Order: sequence, then C-alpha cells, then structure tokens
Amino acid sequence: MVQSEDQRRAKECTPLNVAGSLLPDLFSALVRCLDHTTINDWITPYSRGDWPGVVKDLLVNHYDRSYGSSSGRKFGERRQIVEPPVPNIYSVDTITDVLRELVWIRRSGDITVLSNFSKKFILPCALLLLIPAQSFAQGRAAAVLVDAVIEQELRSSAEVIGRILSLQSGPVTAEFGGQAAEVFAEVGDKVSNGQILAKLDAVLLTAELARAAARLSQAQSLLKAAKRTSEHRKSELERQIMMQSTSGFLPRNLENAEFAMSNSESSVASAQAAVYIAEAEMRIAEVRVEKAEIRAPFDGVIVQRTIALGSYVRVGEDLFELVSIDSYEIEASVPSQFIPSMTSGKTATFVTQDGSTGEAEVRAVLPKQDSRIRNQVVRFSSSLPTAEFNFSDGQPVTLFLTLGDGRIAPTVHKDAVLQKGGQAMVYAAIDGKAVATPLVLGVAVGDRLEIKSGLAAGALVVVRGNERLRPDQDIKYDKPE
Repeated sequence: MVQSEDQRRAKECTPLNVAGSLLPDLFSALVRCLDHTTINDWITPYSRGDWPGVVKDLLVNHYDRSYGSSSGRKFGERRQIVEPPVPNIYSVDTITDVLRELVWIRRSGDITVLSNFSKKFILPCALLLLIPAQSFAQGRAAAVLVDAVIEQELRSSAEVIGRILSLQSGPVTAEFGGQAAEVFAEVGDKVSNGQILAKLDAVLLTAELARAAARLSQAQSLLKAAKRTSEHRKSELERQIMMQSTSGFLPRNLENAEFAMSNSESSVASAQAAVYIAEAEMRIAEVRVEKAEIRAPFDGVIVQRTIALGSYVRVGEDLFELVSIDSYEIEASVPSQFIPSMTSGKTATFVTQDGSTGEAEVRAVLPKQDSRIRNQVVRFSSSLPTAEFNFSDGQPVTLFLTLGDGRIAPTVHKDAVLQKGGQAMVYAAIDGKAVATPLVLGVAVGDRLEIKSGLAAGALVVVRGNERLRPDQDIKYDKPE
C-alpha cells in the first residue's frame, strides 16, 4: 500500500506529549516537518487549550507543499510552481534562536519584531504568540551547574606583557648646514656626552669668524676714538663755564661747547652699540664653528647613522640616532579591570628575556584608554641597573602584578556573570528557580569578581547553562560541596 505524503509526514512527526513540555516537542516537530502549513482548522484545539493538538494539526493534517509566501504574494496564496523546500531552513540552531526571541516578544507584547523575520517562520511565530505566557513555564527543569558566592581576600596576581623604554633616546641633528668632512662614529658605538661624532666643512665658517673678529676690532677702535673726542668736548665745556665771570666770555662759545658735547655723547653711544653688534656677530660665528662638530648630547649607543662622508647636511637633518642605556622605564598595557589596583608606588616583579628579574613600581597611569581592548598604559620605574641584564630599548618583559588591597569581600565566579543592556547580572538559584539578579562588581581576583552589592556570601549562582535560561525558569542542580 502506497502511503500518501501526509501519512508519511504524520508518521515522521513525533507525537506531542500533552502533559509534558511544549517547547521541546515544538522544536522536534518543526525540525521534522520542514515546509509550510495552512491555518484553517486549528481553532478548535486552540479553543479547548490543546496546544500540542494545535501544533500537530497545523504541522501534519494541514501540510501542503504548494502553500507558501514570497515577495508580492500574500501568505497562504497558492503558488503556480511547486518548489522543493530549502535544505536546513529549519535547522535546530535557527529554530532555537527564533523561539528564544519569540519568548521575549510574548513577554513584552511587541510583535513588530516579526517584520524582521523571514516569512518562512510566520506560522510558528503566530502560534507561539497565541500561547499564554504561563505555558512557557511548564517545561522540564533545566539542568545547570551552580557555584557559591564566597568571601575571600581581594588580593591576587596577574601577568601582563610590557616593554622597556629608554628614558633618553632620539636623533642627533645638524644645527647648521654644510658638507660632511669627517665621520667618527659607527652604528653600535658607545659614546659619551660631548664626544665628537662627525665634523662639517668649516672653511667658510672659519672665514666668517675671522670677518666677525675684524668687525669687532674696528668697532672697538671707533668706540675708543669717540670716547677720546667726548673727553675733549667735556674739557672745552668746563672751560667755557669757568669763563662766564670774566670779561672775555662770549655766550656763543658756551653754546657751541654744549652742542659739541651733546654730539660727542651720541657718537660714543653709537660706537658702543656697534661694538655690541660686532660682539654678537662674533659669537654667532664662533657657535657656527663649534656646531660644525657634531657632538653626542648624552651617554648612549649609536643605533642608526644616516650621515655619509662628503654628503651635504641640511639644517635640522637627522644624522645619528642615539639611545641611552643608563636609564629606563617599563611600559605595560594593563586591562581596565586591574587599573584600580595600579596606585602610585605599587610594586611589581618583572622578568626580562634573558631571565633576569627585578622590581618595579607604578609611576603613572596614563589617562587614556584603548576603546577596542579596554586597556590603559601604565608606566613603571625600576632601579635594576642595566648592566645586570641584556638591555635593549623596546625589549619585551613579563610583569607580575599584585592586585587588590587585601580587603575581605564576597566574590562570584566570572562564568556566572552575564551582561544585559550594560548591566551585570547573574541567575541565582533560589528554591529551584533561576532568579535574575543584577550585581555591582568591583575588582577581579583571579577567575572571580568582587561583589559590591547584589548578593551575599553563601548564595548559589548558575555558572553553566545560564546563557539559555530565562527569569524564574525551573532549574535542577547539585549543590557544590
């Protein structure tokens, strides 16, 4: 006897258990019955509260391959061309996601979200929206794993990767232009503060220095002559003043002497200014000659050289890169949850690549956070001499941070914490129910988090299976030892 399509599908569909859980049976029915159904004869079982009967009637008795929907056609309108069902369109993962969303739609009463679903889900969507909210609480208890909130000392350690940064490093530049006449330093050379690294051609600079010296000498001679003339004018003025009481005094001679004295004083001031200018030009020429010798600004090691013998050096051009090996700091990108423990002076231990160990202390926490990874930069100072380890600028080190301040406080396992709309929450296991409980969290202590408010020590929280729970759902679990 040849079975009809409906008979075959009815046999494939697992009978629904009226007294049992609705949602697991609905999952099973939807997975096995892959295509659309009509919605003509399910009012009767719905009116008497036979929800499994509604599902069975819809998915078995009213299955019709030729019904469906697409753009430009109402749901339930017959299609002229029969198309095979899309494979795996009702996969377990897809149906689970849809039903999870529908539970929240049913609770909130907002059905506008349905417009975002594929029309292939309209039938099960409509069915679930008609089921009373209490029907969702009639399922079997979910098996979960719980853990207790405990009190512990808020002190732990964390390992982060940092890097050594030299406190003095940078380019050695040319302050004046010229041709490179001599180069003394090579990459890798250790140099001292003030050591000559290179020399520029100073022929023109030396000539400018000689010209400045001649101008200074000339200005000084003119100043001396102006001062002698001024002394002479001063003596003449004094003589005319003394002759005022004599019969040979002429007022015109006094006026001429005063005018000459004024002119001589102006000449002295002008000659003095010329000397100052010549001295400044002389100093500039001397500095140019001095700066033709490129010197190390501090003790360090040459890590790069760009100057070449005979090349022309421009003002401000980088000639060498110098790194100090005497002073350094450690910079580390620290997760934001550890930042409250990074107080000034807090000590940490670090290990270099060659196995050397030392102590460092927090010098500063930079007030800027990387929004992508939520880390902040912390600078550590250390007194470990660089001679005791293989120092290199940028070398990675491992830092062992001490976290917490030693307070005793309740803590919760991090696996129990969920984020709902920016609020941290857990499911507390109370009388066989999963009770949604918001928390205010503090510092991290290993794999646990400080609870500032929300739960006390001794409370049980779900740490496994909590992602699939809904508020007040029945749960079963074994109490931790």
